[in-house]
Amino acid sequence: MKVKKFFANFIVLLIFSAVVFFIGWIQFYVRPGTCAIMKSKTGGLYHSAVVPGVFTWRWERLLPTNVSLEIFDLSVYKATQSVSGELPSASFYSSRFSDKKVDFSYDVEISVSMSLSPEGIYKLVSENKITSNNDLKGFYDAKAKLAASLVAEYLVSSSLLVKPSALSQKEIQEVIEKKASEFDGIFISSVELLDSKIPDVELYNLAKANYASYLELLNSKMAQKAESQAEFFVEQDRTLAQLEKLGSMLQKFPQLEEMFKTGDAAQIINAVKSMR
Repeated sequence: MKVKKFFANFIVLLIFSAVVFFIGWIQFYVRPGTCAIMKSKTGGLYHSAVVPGVFTWRWERLLPTNVSLEIFDLSVYKATQSVSGELPSASFYSSRFSDKKVDFSYDVEISVSMSLSPEGIYKLVSENKITSNNDLKGFYDAKAKLAASLVAEYLVSSSLLVKPSALSQKEIQEVIEKKASEFDGIFISSVELLDSKIPDVELYNLAKANYASYLELLNSKMAQKAESQAEFFVEQDRTLAQLEKLGSMLQKFPQLEEMFKTGDAAQIINAVKSMR
């Protein structure tokens, strides 16, 4: 009887241990090609990502509703993004060409294949940049948009030397890698330029230079006009001062008024001399 009771207790204990082990065995919930980030109410964020093939058992799972596991996809994510815009003051400079419509806008579309390691995903979660797999997809899309912007910027700045169709995948990746710090550890496996429309930068610079010359000439003409008007006002002030002085003389010497009426300049000069 005691032996049966012992075996019964042993089996119950074994089952209980198996259940406890199974509940705390976090790796069981992580499928191949994914990783998990564990958070618990008692301990907060677990110190690393949980990955398949690495045994992970946590006692925090034994407490009901204490632990949450967020699963993230580790497979390569392919995003297609486009970026468009125009050169600074493009519409204004385009209007300088009255004989034809000049377009200084650009449009670039690229396809980017990218992925993150479990450590990279853990870093993003710990920095509160993502909290779910949907957030990760949005993060990838945003970085693909950034990559498209960098490629567009490169094409616009070097359009006199490089044709978009001549760019190799390696060259495009080198452009992106120059800003590697902005991609938060993302591994970019491939970048493909799908479509591009680049403005004539040489013509744009010509229009910009011509307008600058026009402004310089306009400023010069305005300065000359201002100088001429200033001289005119100075002369007016001088004439007004002379008239005021003459008026004072007429008040002081009324006899000069009769001489001005006759218009005899010699008499006026002699009279002024006699008044001194």
